[in-house]
Amino acid sequence: MKGAIRRYCNEGHNILTAADMHEALKGSSAAVGEIDSDRKEVKIKRINNFSFFHNFAYEKDSLRLSKAYGVGKGKIIPWSELILEKHGPVVLREVGNHDFFAIGPRAIKQNCNHSQISSNNKDILFHCPEQRCCSEFTSSEELQDYVHLGEHSKREVSESLYDSLRHEWAMKFSSL
Repeated sequence: MKGAIRRYCNEGHNILTAADMHEALKGSSAAVGEIDSDRKEVKIKRINNFSFFHNFAYEKDSLRLSKAYGVGKGKIIPWSELILEKHGPVVLREVGNHDFFAIGPRAIKQNCNHSQISSNNKDILFHCPEQRCCSEFTSSEELQDYVHLGEHSKREVSESLYDSLRHEWAMKFSSL
């Protein structure tokens, strides 16, 4: 779920409300699980004067205890003497049927929705010179009328904060 939310944010969206989070999690799936608590706890034998020991070495067959590092061989306690009752493997089971969303194919959004685009791409000869405007025209008169009106249909480009700062900086210092 965290990855789906990160991807949604990296696509240029903000998550400010629960509805935004709902939109970000569409198409992802998760499971609710719990550890099987019916398992028995490990029962071990208490170590006498445990607080006197400050150095512990876990070996294959035993536990080595010593009061200080590198002083003497220390006290060796075999695992068979220390562990009275082992528990089995930890089991994680899925709880209930908590489906988040039905996973289906995602549609790609169209960047430009306007009436100027001709149905036949061979007729398009002129493009609007305004940056990020996606209007196309078949004659120069249509283009001139469109430019004089100044109502450009901008593409909804979601750019990161870093990119927008770079563009603003470039525009500010390009006039120097």
